[in-house]
Formats: sequence, structure tokens, C-alpha cells
Amino acid sequence: MVELLASNQLIRVRFPAGALRVKNKNKMEEQQNQETQKKNWHDKHYKTLLLIPIALLIIGFVYMGFFYSQHHDFFLKDISLMGGTSVTINGKTDIPSLESALTNKFGEVNVREVSDLVTGEQIATIVDTTASAEDIKAFLEDYLGYKLIEGQNSSF
Repeated sequence: MVELLASNQLIRVRFPAGALRVKNKNKMEEQQNQETQKKNWHDKHYKTLLLIPIALLIIGFVYMGFFYSQHHDFFLKDISLMGGTSVTINGKTDIPSLESALTNKFGEVNVREVSDLVTGEQIATIVDTTASAEDIKAFLEDYLGYKLIEGQNSSF
């Protein structure tokens, strides 16, 4: 039924009972069908989806085997796990030349700079190596040209 009011130009339309509900039911049924299709897709292809974690696991084992063959260990260890000596030398030091001299003498060495946060000036140098404390102390005293005294200008 359509009514037309002359004063407001309003059109009123009446729909039969249940006409809108049918469209909403169709939309709901479509959504439910899509959800069941998604569930059915997963149920059909779960075996192929299982290949992804299996491939990642195989890649992980291959990487661990390659790393072990290169380094003869499953992960790299620093001196805290492997053992060695850590020396802190107070004062300024030429780090690149010190590192090259230590590498030539002792092999694998880690040399780090400690600097002031405000000025950025070098305060100390930290040397980590697997060599014994006596060997590294004798080499550093010879290289630096002064005696390393525990608590004053260095710490081991």
C-alpha cells in the first residue's frame, strides 16, 4: 500500500510481512556456508598444511648440522661459558693496533672500548681472550710499556 501526503510530500510504503527477513536469512545462510567451506577446506588439506612445520624442522636440523660442522659446537660460546681471561685497561688505548697485535699472538680476541656517555671519550678498553691471565698480562705490559697493577690501572 502506498500513501502520498500532500503537505509533506511523504511517501509511505508497506512491505508484506516477512519480505525483509527472507533476505537476511539468505545472507546468514551464505555466511554459514562460507564458514563451513573454510572448515571443510582445512579438513581436506590438513596433511598438506602439515608439510610447513615439517619443512621448518628439517631446515633447522640442517642448519644445526652445518653450524656444528663449521664450529664443532652447537652455538658459539664466549669466555663466560668457555673460560678465559677478561682484562679491563683503564685509560686511552689505540684499539685497532692492539686488536691486531693480540690477534697475531693469541688468535681469537674480542676488544671493546668503554667510553664516557657525555663526552664520548675513551675511558677504558676491555680485552676478552681464551689465553691465561699470566700470558695476556705479560703481553699487554710489553705492548703498552707500563706495568699493569690490579685496581689502579687494570682489572683481570
